[in-house]
Amino acid sequence: MTWIEDQFERFSTWAETSIPAAVLAVVIVLLGYLIALLLKHLATRLLRRWSTGLVGVVERISHQRGVPIPIERAETETVVVKVTSRIVFWLVFVIFIAAATSVVGFPVVSTWLQGFAAYLPRVLAALAVVLLGILAGNLARVLVLSAAASAGLSYARTLARTIHISIILIAAVIAIEELGVQVTFLIVLGSIALGAVLGGAALAFGLGARGAVSNLVACHYLVRSYRVGHRIRIDGFEGAIVAIEPTAVVLQTAEGRVSIPARTFSEKPSTLLSGETTS
Repeated sequence: MTWIEDQFERFSTWAETSIPAAVLAVVIVLLGYLIALLLKHLATRLLRRWSTGLVGVVERISHQRGVPIPIERAETETVVVKVTSRIVFWLVFVIFIAAATSVVGFPVVSTWLQGFAAYLPRVLAALAVVLLGILAGNLARVLVLSAAASAGLSYARTLARTIHISIILIAAVIAIEELGVQVTFLIVLGSIALGAVLGGAALAFGLGARGAVSNLVACHYLVRSYRVGHRIRIDGFEGAIVAIEPTAVVLQTAEGRVSIPARTFSEKPSTLLSGETTS
């Protein structure tokens, strides 16, 4: 009989302490759910307005430059904004669940949930970095493509795409590091790869611009000996100089106008048929 009374007393003590705690835990969970929904809604509105403004800047620059926009507005809103707002929801909700489990008396679960909630802000920050990287990469792509196309570079799209991908990769590495992953090896490897790409681009640019540079240098010295109106013979062409351009000399011949690259005057003999030199 004593054992039965002892067990009943233990049950009564547990009921007195646990039932009110369970009710309080349910109230905390419901309150946390409502607050999490409210903050999720606010985060969605703020992030959508913020991302729409940044994408709008890229679109305006794209339309002004005549360069097609490389991303879709809906892509940014439906992917990044929704994922970020859901993380905000779970961050707040998990905090309240941890508080509820602590009230009921499950310290192990409460500690685990608190650790999980403490890690969620890192995920949120990583997503923000990725979003900024995507928008900055697309903005840089538009500007570089426009500038390179205006300069007449045949590899304008390739150069712009390289810059675009490089910025996104840098943002991805920063986001991974924000999550607590060691990315020293990735940074070194990425730096080597980026250096190789930029070095190759510089070499290609140098080789591609070699002819233009030689023409510019030759034209600088050419104007010391020839001027518009002089009649000359060079490389099988004979005629009067009608224009001296930055990289070429235009002759009016019997067959029509002929553009002679300026470096031709350095590589082949030329004859002044009429006129006086300025030197």
